[in-house]
Amino acid sequence: LTSLSKDERNFHIFYILIKSLDKSKKEELNLDDNIDFYNYLNKSNIINRNDGVNDIDLYNELIESFNILNFSKNELDHIFKIISFILNLGNIDETDNDNKYLNNCCSLIQIEKKNLIDILENRYLKVNNEIIIIKNKKEEMYIIRDTISQILYDLLFDFIVKKINNIIKSDYSYYIGILDIFGFEVFEENGF
Repeated sequence: LTSLSKDERNFHIFYILIKSLDKSKKEELNLDDNIDFYNYLNKSNIINRNDGVNDIDLYNELIESFNILNFSKNELDHIFKIISFILNLGNIDETDNDNKYLNNCCSLIQIEKKNLIDILENRYLKVNNEIIIIKNKKEEMYIIRDTISQILYDLLFDFIVKKINNIIKSDYSYYIGILDIFGFEVFEENGF
């Protein structure tokens, strides 16, 4: 999620949203049109898929699947806000009040800017009954930023999987809810 090799594409959902959402929805989600603007996406030279799959078609399938699985509009909005939050968070390299990405993050999840800045800038150490504030170095701030992104993505993924499995659950003793195999789509021959 937070660091890619040159020949590695990040999670498909990032590209799907940026390429597929209309202008007003992107504005609502504080998403730029240009994939190259995002630090979590621009480290790779692979933006477009080379397997004949179209990201816009995938978006339409995604929305149809969410609808079939009874995800509410509110749930979808929150899912997309979290994805946008992650992309914007990855672009925070300074915590000044004018930072566009910091402001985007705060508006997306309704967090006070001073609280997000504090999370990124400071660590707290309790010694006896005294709290000591330690200012993070720039590299430490990046680690915190990227860790938050990874945790949020993991929690979002777990939420989606749990909701889907609850909707399609079965009373059969042999049952597969969701099968997710990393890189499965790039096998030359899919024997599954």
